[in-house]
Amino acid sequence: MSEDMINCWSKFRDLLLDLQQRFIPLKKVHKNGHKRKAIWTTNKVLRSVDRKSKVYKKYKDKDHPAVQTANRTAAKEIKKAKRNFEKKLAQNIKHDSKSFFAYTRSKTKSKIQAGAILSDSDTKTAQRFNEYFSSVFTAENTSTLPIPKPLESQQKLSSFCDLQFDVESVHKVLSKLRPNKAMGPDGLASMLLIETQELITYPLYLLFKKSLKDTVIPDDWKQVIVTPIFKKGNRNKADNYRPVSLTSIIGKTFEAIIRDALVRSAVTIIVVTIFIAIFQNFRIVFLSRYFLCVWNDIFARYLRYVSMIDSPPVYSSFSTFQSRFNHVLRRT
Repeated sequence: MSEDMINCWSKFRDLLLDLQQRFIPLKKVHKNGHKRKAIWTTNKVLRSVDRKSKVYKKYKDKDHPAVQTANRTAAKEIKKAKRNFEKKLAQNIKHDSKSFFAYTRSKTKSKIQAGAILSDSDTKTAQRFNEYFSSVFTAENTSTLPIPKPLESQQKLSSFCDLQFDVESVHKVLSKLRPNKAMGPDGLASMLLIETQELITYPLYLLFKKSLKDTVIPDDWKQVIVTPIFKKGNRNKADNYRPVSLTSIIGKTFEAIIRDALVRSAVTIIVVTIFIAIFQNFRIVFLSRYFLCVWNDIFARYLRYVSMIDSPPVYSSFSTFQSRFNHVLRRT
């Protein structure tokens, strides 16, 4: 890890992409007119349908008792396979919603996609969507906002090394990834990260630590792929679509680790502060002021992380904790 953060991330990403291309098979897309097996088909259904065809070829009469029996058996197995498949999709909708909606869309006659009347080419369609999505964003005037005073020295603000997390924290976040999440600009699929989490946990831990130490975040973690999703109305108008941002899964994992670390730090400091105040019988006024100082320190860490990803400034106002109480407990 003697190299800079950008080179380390590029090598790690290229290695995963190479392994993904070499060892993960791609789904075969059948051409139009090519008959393919239904997704709910089982081996028992295939055997019953094959037997039905053989019986009909033997007797050449659809009213023959053997042919009718084979037809009823095949229809019964097809109905049973469909029912079991749809029941399984409904039971697993919380864990695999993508398969449920894909099967639902396959049953609809109309396909939801951007209309051809919207523009003549894909480039013009993307430009139309880009212009519309940019126009609906709220542009705030940041010239009148106050500039927050630094809470710590610049030397302490230049590093995130005091943010504590371990390998188990990274593994915990990776184990909670959803397999049906779409990949971001880095091209790494969620299923790949889930299946290889035991192997990539420690390398990711080193990358996250180096990113905090060098205060550098790769561009892949900051970029997004904006996908238009149809809402309602005419599909040939860009106004009837909403944007969905697809970000890097590893970048979101990094954000979740930082969030959990900040929450743990806040809870620990606040609980210790409350116990100290109770056992030493301090006043509520002192407790409230100390609480605000602790929260300011935690909020400053969040501001440092926001500054790393080139986000707009975040401001917070703290009201007087003492004004929330009608009476102040005093030491006897």
